[in-house]
Amino acid sequence: MGQRGVAPVVGVTVLVLITVVLAALVGGMAFGSDLEDPPGAAITAEADYSAGTGQTHVEFTHVAGDALDAEDLDVRVSLDGEALDYQPPVPFFSATGFESGPTGPFNSGSSDARWSAGERAGFTIAGSNDPVPSPGEEITVRILVDGYSITTVKTVVR
Repeated sequence: MGQRGVAPVVGVTVLVLITVVLAALVGGMAFGSDLEDPPGAAITAEADYSAGTGQTHVEFTHVAGDALDAEDLDVRVSLDGEALDYQPPVPFFSATGFESGPTGPFNSGSSDARWSAGERAGFTIAGSNDPVPSPGEEITVRILVDGYSITTVKTVVR
């Protein structure tokens, strides 16, 4: 007789569980989610090597699209497919592997951290970074916002 009392308890527990799951599903659909599309931007790049200093300056132009907040950017640089040992922590003023004083919104001292269409931003890869860019090599730069890749630009060092 002790076993007969278990069935109603199990049945009620299963019904409550089903009700909670259905309520969560309906609530999720009714209220939606706060997911936003990542910003989109068209960006071009140029890279110039200085034989005198052994440094390469990379300059980006925000051609079109959404304005980007430099503080939300994650910039990843590779040379002929090999990632640089030190990556630019934009925005920054001084960072290992890069010359001080990046330009535009990549500079932490800039009065405006928003990078809008028509504006330029850049940094100089120091000779202490590895690999060191030289003329004819391809630099690839991925720009990410909140983990989403918004653009990848490639340019050949001049």
